[in-house]
Amino acid sequence: VEAYLFQPHTNYRTLVFDKALSSRMAWNIVRRWAGYGGIGDVSPHDLRRTAITKALDQGLSYRQVQMMSGHRDPKTVMRYDHGRENLDQNAVNFISYDIES
Repeated sequence: VEAYLFQPHTNYRTLVFDKALSSRMAWNIVRRWAGYGGIGDVSPHDLRRTAITKALDQGLSYRQVQMMSGHRDPKTVMRYDHGRENLDQNAVNFISYDIES
């Protein structure tokens, strides 16, 4: 299944129907709406990364997120998962250090 982040548009001047937005147009739309929201620089990939992270946070499997995002390899989805770890449970917090003064 192939899907576009933004809905296809119709150009009534050229009568081209359901043409995908160009990556440049997607960038322009995202930048404009980020500006309206006052959230600074945001890229289309930031939206993709956020959607994948939220899906994983809500318990979707790697396979489900792979299908949603269109990644061919589930290992690619796993790369998005690294930022979701609970920092309190990070292994480095369980190492004891003897600090001599």
